[in-house]
Amino acid sequence: MLAGMAINIGLSGILFVLPLFLQEIRGLSAHIAGIALLPMMIPLAFNPILTGRIVGRIGARIPMTVGFSLAAAGTLLQAWTEVNTSYGITLVGLLLIGFGVSFTIPSLMTAVISSVPKEQTGAISGALNSSRQLGATLGVAILGTLLSGSKSFIAGMHVSLIVTAVILFGGSLLSLAFIGRKHS
Repeated sequence: MLAGMAINIGLSGILFVLPLFLQEIRGLSAHIAGIALLPMMIPLAFNPILTGRIVGRIGARIPMTVGFSLAAAGTLLQAWTEVNTSYGITLVGLLLIGFGVSFTIPSLMTAVISSVPKEQTGAISGALNSSRQLGATLGVAILGTLLSGSKSFIAGMHVSLIVTAVILFGGSLLSLAFIGRKHS
């Protein structure tokens, strides 16, 4: 449940901060800012098919750990972005985030659902969804608070994205330590 919360803190927080950056600081229209974010969304649409095959072969731990790490690395790359940073840097960061999230969520769902008897899959699926929704709300609240409490938008964006990357790296450590392992 914590991993589900962590991935949605990251995803929703990033989807809150980056459009603001692209529109308010870079001066892009809402339409062009949406197009600029497409590199993050395309892997989310297509990569889960590949992720499902990988999880079926090797289990959820490695894809989930790698996914969290990719998302965290992409978020750190975004945290270095300044007003005049090339879009190429943003593009690479967005791709890392998109692939990271698209490895993490299907792996997470598989790990959670396979951890309970079949008659409890509906309940555990609902619990995971609730945890992820809480994470989405917390992501926007935390990053919004960090942005509004900073001297400038750029400074607030840097801090908020570093905090997000730390949360995502924490999800990677959680995945590595607990997913797919039997604990007494």
